[in-house]
Amino acid sequence: MIQTKKQPASPKDAHQVYFISKKRTSLPAAFKAVQGLIDDAIAKEKREILVPYIDGAKHFVVVYAKSKSDEEANILEDIRILGANLCRVANAAGVKNLVLNTPTSILDKDESLCFLEGLELANYEFYKYKKGNKPSHALQGVFINDKNIKEQSLDELNHLLDAVRFTKDIVN
Repeated sequence: MIQTKKQPASPKDAHQVYFISKKRTSLPAAFKAVQGLIDDAIAKEKREILVPYIDGAKHFVVVYAKSKSDEEANILEDIRILGANLCRVANAAGVKNLVLNTPTSILDKDESLCFLEGLELANYEFYKYKKGNKPSHALQGVFINDKNIKEQSLDELNHLLDAVRFTKDIVN
């Protein structure tokens, strides 16, 4: 289970997640080495996760290129899938904590919450009867730097996710 909290309480070992779209293509200067990959993904309207190593640290760049032909329901589901993909990549890299930097110009409140939903649901695992009885996923904390998301919305999402996890536990 992931702990989801608003910033500024992120631990020092937290890895940064940056959202990039047609509206915001600039990153910190250290990312210039991967700017070509980012520009290419945006031009092709891709939705993918890039993992550049900068100064010996892993950073995650979520390329979110929304096309005009996308329907709202498809956009939200694609964002959930992006969140799930980030979870898979972060767990494979052994990342324990993430800081989501989501500018309001890229994701609105519902899109940010859908991204978190996909991230957290993908991190679910049933380990009660596994040998060792411990979770194998590394990801433990997500810290949010997003002005759109209020504490109440985050609490509602956490209640929903708790209910989903409980239901999955019962089924298993």
